[in-house]
Amino acid sequence: MAKTTDSGDCGCGSAGQRHEQRLAGEILGDRWKGIVEEILMKEGAERARAFLGSQQERVEGDIEVRTSMTIYVTFARDGEDIDDKGLVSCVCTNDGTVCVCRGACDFDACCDVDGGAGPIVAKA
Repeated sequence: MAKTTDSGDCGCGSAGQRHEQRLAGEILGDRWKGIVEEILMKEGAERARAFLGSQQERVEGDIEVRTSMTIYVTFARDGEDIDDKGLVSCVCTNDGTVCVCRGACDFDACCDVDGGAGPIVAKA
């Protein structure tokens, strides 16, 4: 079940911004591929429909939706070598109004990302 709050305590930079946590604390593993597809296709289509419905005048042409996503991947380390196979723990989207984190996410790190390159985080 998704946890939703309007408290603004997620590090989102705005006290009025909502955030939702889905699959809280779960490592996503290979499920991240389906999650990304759902974000891009299902949620993208919903945003395109909402845009189209909000237009007072007729809109011609296709609707392009920008989707910003941050994916946190952990790579195993053996001394100076890194394993090529990573483990996805968290996928986040933040449209400026709602921050949605899926998996084992840290809200403060996840919701503050502006859609640019996410930070590289070393784990002990």
